[in-house]
Amino acid sequence: QHHEDAALTIEIAATLGNNVQRGEWVAALNSAGLSTPTDLMSDLLRLRLIVAEQRGKDWSFVHSLLRAAVLDRIQQQGRTQRWSSLCADILPDKAHNVARKARLLAAANRTEEALRPLRDAVTEEYSVGEWGRAKALSDLREAILATTSVDPRGIHALGSEITRLYLADRDGRHEILAARGEDLFRWAESLNDWDAMSLLRLSLGDFSLAKGNSEEAQAMFTS
Repeated sequence: QHHEDAALTIEIAATLGNNVQRGEWVAALNSAGLSTPTDLMSDLLRLRLIVAEQRGKDWSFVHSLLRAAVLDRIQQQGRTQRWSSLCADILPDKAHNVARKARLLAAANRTEEALRPLRDAVTEEYSVGEWGRAKALSDLREAILATTSVDPRGIHALGSEITRLYLADRDGRHEILAARGEDLFRWAESLNDWDAMSLLRLSLGDFSLAKGNSEEAQAMFTS
């Protein structure tokens, strides 16, 4: 009962996620040259296939199977890379978006662009206790690197060292820091990778505290 363009707008929504923020969705639709499907949205709401928040008009898929069916349609129609790339481009560069943006870039086959966000996503997920997600993102990153030629002393190689550091258990992390912590920091410094430098300073500071050296830790935390 609806025009094909209306179906495309729901495909883009499904690509963005199960919970659809109206601002992101509208930005993606504008980028694709599509309009908000008012009639289709009314039907989906009436059939209770989606639920909308009253204030900001954000909305969500009620049934995960519906979103899965839409994503399958996208794949069958050969639009996965197109929509993933478009959605990755409209996402703001903010910490809470990094894992989603990384996955979208990977799905868009923009693999080299995905490497840095994937590294950041690993540390972000680890920092909030989502070890399983961090490991899955690290595995995705390593799979990309297995088919990509990178500078062995470049930023992506450093990123691999940092993800290994974060995913190691406590003893393994301390072993890495004892053997190579300072070298890793100088490597990050040589690349002007300030995010990596900050992460390594925090790790080295925690390591110093674990050794009982509070003055060394304070120097790491405050310098």
